Amino acid sequence: MYMSPVDLSSYKSLFIKTAKEFIVNLRRNLSFLSQNTNNKEVIYEIFRSVHSIKGQCLMMGFPKTAELCKTVEDAFHTINDEKQAFSADMMAIFSDSVNSIEQSLLSIEKNNREIDLDEENTKLQNYLKSRNFAFSLVELVIVVGIVAILLAITLILLQSPK
Repeated sequence: MYMSPVDLSSYKSLFIKTAKEFIVNLRRNLSFLSQNTNNKEVIYEIFRSVHSIKGQCLMMGFPKTAELCKTVEDAFHTINDEKQAFSADMMAIFSDSVNSIEQSLLSIEKNNREIDLDEENTKLQNYLKSRNFAFSLVELVIVVGIVAILLAITLILLQSPK
Protein backbone atom coordinates (compact mmCIF):
# COMPACT_ATOMS: atom_id res chain seq x y z
CA MET A 1 0.00 0.00 0.00
CA TYR A 2 1.48 3.35 -1.06
CA MET A 3 0.97 6.25 1.29
CA SER A 4 1.18 9.69 -0.26
CA PRO A 5 2.85 12.44 1.75
CA VAL A 6 0.56 14.16 4.21
CA ASP A 7 0.12 17.92 3.91
CA LEU A 8 0.47 19.11 7.48
CA SER A 9 0.07 22.82 6.65
CA SER A 10 -3.61 22.69 7.55
CA TYR A 11 -2.60 21.68 11.08
CA LYS A 12 -0.09 24.51 11.54
CA SER A 13 -2.45 26.95 13.29
CA LEU A 14 -3.54 24.27 15.77
CA PHE A 15 0.10 23.28 16.33
CA ILE A 16 1.12 26.89 17.03
CA LYS A 17 -1.90 27.54 19.25
CA THR A 18 -1.34 24.50 21.46
CA ALA A 19 2.44 24.94 21.55
CA LYS A 20 1.97 28.52 22.80
CA GLU A 21 -0.37 27.21 25.52
CA PHE A 22 2.31 24.74 26.59
CA ILE A 23 4.90 27.57 26.67
CA VAL A 24 2.61 29.53 29.03
CA ASN A 25 2.30 26.40 31.20
CA LEU A 26 6.07 25.91 31.18
CA ARG A 27 6.71 29.49 32.31
CA ARG A 28 4.04 29.36 35.01
CA ASN A 29 5.30 26.03 36.35
CA LEU A 30 8.94 27.12 36.29
CA SER A 31 7.88 30.10 38.37
CA PHE A 32 6.06 27.80 40.82
CA LEU A 33 9.09 25.52 40.92
CA SER A 34 11.36 28.43 41.85
CA GLN A 35 9.25 28.88 44.98
CA ASN A 36 9.15 25.18 45.89
CA THR A 37 11.88 23.11 44.22
CA ASN A 38 10.47 19.82 45.54
CA ASN A 39 6.94 20.10 44.13
CA LYS A 40 6.50 16.81 42.24
CA GLU A 41 3.26 17.88 40.54
CA VAL A 42 4.93 20.97 39.06
CA ILE A 43 7.98 18.96 37.99
CA TYR A 44 5.71 16.48 36.22
CA GLU A 45 3.71 19.28 34.55
CA ILE A 46 6.93 20.79 33.18
CA PHE A 47 7.94 17.37 31.88
CA ARG A 48 4.49 16.82 30.33
CA SER A 49 4.38 20.24 28.65
CA VAL A 50 7.81 20.00 27.07
CA HIS A 51 7.10 16.39 26.07
CA SER A 52 3.94 17.56 24.29
CA ILE A 53 5.75 20.34 22.43
CA LYS A 54 8.45 17.85 21.41
CA GLY A 55 5.90 15.43 19.98
CA GLN A 56 4.10 18.17 18.09
CA CYS A 57 7.36 19.47 16.63
CA LEU A 58 8.31 15.98 15.47
CA MET A 59 4.92 15.49 13.85
CA MET A 60 5.12 18.85 12.08
CA GLY A 61 8.69 18.31 10.86
CA PHE A 62 10.67 20.64 13.14
CA PRO A 63 13.44 18.41 14.52
CA LYS A 64 15.75 21.13 15.93
CA THR A 65 13.03 22.45 18.21
CA ALA A 66 12.06 18.90 19.14
CA GLU A 67 15.68 18.11 19.99
CA LEU A 68 15.94 20.98 22.49
CA CYS A 69 12.59 19.94 23.95
CA LYS A 70 13.93 16.38 24.29
CA THR A 71 16.93 17.60 26.28
CA VAL A 72 14.69 19.60 28.65
CA GLU A 73 12.30 16.64 28.84
CA ASP A 74 15.12 14.24 29.74
CA ALA A 75 16.31 16.59 32.48
CA PHE A 76 12.86 16.82 34.06
CA HIS A 77 12.37 13.07 33.68
CA THR A 78 15.57 12.62 35.70
CA ILE A 79 14.38 15.16 38.28
CA ASN A 80 10.93 13.57 38.44
CA ASP A 81 12.48 10.14 39.03
CA GLU A 82 14.50 11.70 41.87
CA LYS A 83 17.80 10.75 40.24
CA GLN A 84 18.71 14.44 40.44
CA ALA A 85 17.35 17.26 42.59
CA PHE A 86 16.13 20.50 41.08
CA SER A 87 17.84 23.55 42.50
CA ALA A 88 17.06 27.23 42.12
CA ASP A 89 20.31 27.85 40.24
CA MET A 90 18.95 25.69 37.39
CA MET A 91 16.13 28.16 36.76
CA ALA A 92 18.09 30.44 34.41
CA ILE A 93 19.24 27.68 32.05
CA PHE A 94 15.76 26.17 31.80
CA SER A 95 14.18 29.62 31.32
CA ASP A 96 16.69 30.26 28.52
CA SER A 97 15.71 26.95 26.92
CA VAL A 98 12.01 27.81 27.08
CA ASN A 99 12.77 31.21 25.53
CA SER A 100 14.68 29.51 22.69
CA ILE A 101 11.84 27.05 22.08
CA GLU A 102 9.38 29.94 21.99
CA GLN A 103 11.56 31.91 19.54
CA SER A 104 11.69 28.89 17.25
CA LEU A 105 7.90 28.53 17.44
CA LEU A 106 7.50 32.21 16.52
CA SER A 107 9.79 31.69 13.53
CA ILE A 108 7.74 28.66 12.50
CA GLU A 109 4.56 30.72 12.79
CA LYS A 110 5.91 33.67 10.76
CA ASN A 111 8.39 32.06 8.35
CA ASN A 112 7.34 28.42 8.35
CA ARG A 113 10.82 27.34 9.49
CA GLU A 114 12.42 26.77 12.82
CA ILE A 115 15.58 28.46 14.03
CA ASP A 116 18.79 26.53 14.51
CA LEU A 117 18.87 25.55 18.17
CA ASP A 118 22.04 23.42 18.09
CA GLU A 119 24.02 25.96 20.13
CA GLU A 120 21.29 26.27 22.78
CA ASN A 121 20.88 22.50 22.95
CA THR A 122 24.63 21.94 23.31
CA LYS A 123 24.78 24.61 26.02
CA LEU A 124 22.00 22.88 27.97
CA GLN A 125 23.52 19.42 27.47
CA ASN A 126 26.91 20.65 28.69
CA TYR A 127 25.30 22.27 31.72
CA LEU A 128 23.42 19.07 32.56
CA LYS A 129 26.58 16.98 32.18
CA SER A 130 28.38 19.35 34.55
CA ARG A 131 25.57 18.73 37.04
CA ASN A 132 25.95 14.95 36.63
CA PHE A 133 22.63 14.36 34.92
CA ALA A 134 22.76 10.87 33.48
CA PHE A 135 20.56 9.78 30.61
CA SER A 136 20.35 6.11 29.92
CA LEU A 137 20.88 5.02 26.33
CA VAL A 138 18.20 2.38 26.86
CA GLU A 139 15.70 5.07 27.94
CA LEU A 140 16.55 7.13 24.87
CA VAL A 141 16.09 4.18 22.49
CA ILE A 142 12.74 3.32 24.07
CA VAL A 143 11.47 6.89 23.75
CA VAL A 144 12.60 7.20 20.13
CA GLY A 145 10.92 3.88 19.35
CA ILE A 146 7.65 4.96 20.95
CA VAL A 147 7.71 8.27 19.07
CA ALA A 148 8.32 6.42 15.79
CA ILE A 149 5.40 4.07 16.44
CA LEU A 150 3.09 6.97 17.33
CA LEU A 151 4.14 8.84 14.21
CA ALA A 152 3.44 5.78 12.04
CA ILE A 153 0.01 5.25 13.61
CA THR A 154 -0.87 8.93 13.17
CA LEU A 155 0.17 8.90 9.53
CA ILE A 156 -1.88 5.76 8.89
CA LEU A 157 -4.91 7.34 10.54
CA LEU A 158 -4.49 10.53 8.52
CA GLN A 159 -4.35 8.48 5.29
CA SER A 160 -7.39 6.33 6.04
CA PRO A 161 -10.61 7.21 4.18
CA LYS A 162 -12.98 9.35 6.16
